[in-house]
Amino acid sequence: GDNMIKLWDVERQACVATLKGHTYGVMSLTQLSDGRLASGSYDNTIKLWEVSRQACVATLKGHTNGVWSLTQLSDGRLASGSLDNTIKLWEVSRQACVATLKGHTGYVRSLTQLSDGRLASGSGDKTIKLWEVSRQACVATLKGHTSGVWSLTQLSDGRLASGSEDKTIKLWEVSRQACAATLKGHTSYVR
Repeated sequence: GDNMIKLWDVERQACVATLKGHTYGVMSLTQLSDGRLASGSYDNTIKLWEVSRQACVATLKGHTNGVWSLTQLSDGRLASGSLDNTIKLWEVSRQACVATLKGHTGYVRSLTQLSDGRLASGSGDKTIKLWEVSRQACVATLKGHTSGVWSLTQLSDGRLASGSEDKTIKLWEVSRQACAATLKGHTSYVR
């Protein structure tokens, strides 16, 4: 990749700014509640950007491999999933890592916070883990995919959807920690 972030005016279909600062490819983006943009990169860092000024205002260091996924938690902390198999929780106001969640044995490729406050993480180890972030504890491991989990989102009915290298989407009843359905039809990875 070109290691840059491009900002687009979608109405005009025009690039209006380019944010430079990462030294390797950018793998993840999320907008923070304060309006800043967070980016995760193969350079093992997370950068915080003031979009209006097109300026990097902070670089968060702590991962030992690329940062693949980012999500802001309801308490304001930023969660990052990495190719170092960990999830880190960051106090963005202090630019400090306040916790490291360990338990996956493969890359952490996707993160999403569930409506009940738990954090779900999808990994190359074929599992989804549910975390109580307040206790920094894994409270469940969802197994069923036969290859790595690339994407997660919670549906409006509360079920968790996961996409995998095994070419399927699974729907999970998180309250029962059970797979409710497997959707087949893709001919390649569901990223």
